[in-house]
Formats: sequence, C-alpha cells, structure tokens
Amino acid sequence: MMKFLLRCPLFVFVLILYNIIIFTKPDLLLEPRIQPEAVTVVSEEATGDGNVTTEEVAAAEDFPPPVQKEAKRPQPIARIPLISGAVWEPVVADFLLLFAVFILYIELFKSTRTSVSSIVEHVLSMFVFIAFMIEFLVVEACGTSTFLIVTLLSLIDVIGGFTITISTARRDFGVGAHGGMAGD
Repeated sequence: MMKFLLRCPLFVFVLILYNIIIFTKPDLLLEPRIQPEAVTVVSEEATGDGNVTTEEVAAAEDFPPPVQKEAKRPQPIARIPLISGAVWEPVVADFLLLFAVFILYIELFKSTRTSVSSIVEHVLSMFVFIAFMIEFLVVEACGTSTFLIVTLLSLIDVIGGFTITISTARRDFGVGAHGGMAGD
C-alpha cells in the first residue's frame, strides 16, 4: 500500500473527493445563485395607447431597484472560538482546501526522491492537473473559487515536482562527480 501511495499522484484523491461531494451533496460546496425579482417596466409607447395611466408610469419610474435575496452560505461544520474573540465557522470547502494544501506538502516531499518512478509520478501528476483544468472549464459545478484554488495547487505540484527532482538530481550528480575526483 505504501509503494502505491509513493507512486500515485495524491491530488487524484482530492479530485475524487471533490467530485463525490459535488455530485452527491452539492449544497455542501456550492452557494445558490441569486436571482433578482422580476420588475415590470412601462415604456412610453405603452402610455400612448391608453392602456397605462400616468400614475402607473410614475410609480414604475419611482420603483426601487430589484431587491436581491441574501445568498445562503453553505452550513458550517463547526464553530471554533478563537482567542481574539472571533468565531471561525469552517465549511466543507475550507476543509477541502486544507486537505489539498496538506497533499501538496506530501507531494513536494515525495519529489525529493530521484528515481525513474518519480519521473513517471510527475507525468501522472500532469495528467491529474489536466483533469482538474478540464473539469474547471467544462463542468458547471466545478466552476468555483475553491476548485480553481485546488487546480492551482495541482499545478504547483507539477511545476514544483519537476523543479525539485531536477535540482536534486543535479546535486546528486554533482556530489557523485566531485566525490570520485577527490579520491584520485
């Protein structure tokens, strides 16, 4: 099991978790869209044919702008009082972001290994990032700020993974080359 976790891009678990939540209980992550109430507008042409009185036109012109209903935020999972007196009320999306940041740390730590399997794992991480990007652009339920942030964390995993692996390989190569020369 540990070998599988070392070779598998862990962001695939974040992608799977997001999809499970969004397609089974979307209210946990999505805020409902706000629809303004309908407003009847009376035109000048309507008053000319006698169907609308001048009072109705004046009332329509003085009518306040449409009132938007207050958006319902997803229900908080917990209420955590802070020392400052504020109360932190995290929602599912917050925990998903925390999980993704933790996965990013593990992925970057895994990048320090230099082996053929680590290169394959970086390529698989690139495919996971592409899956994130496609879902963000194509699936309406994934068009959220939370999903975009997780997508960018996946991109950092790909870029950071390749960068760290190349730097580590150069250092290992350089140490090996100098170590061999000093003994001669």
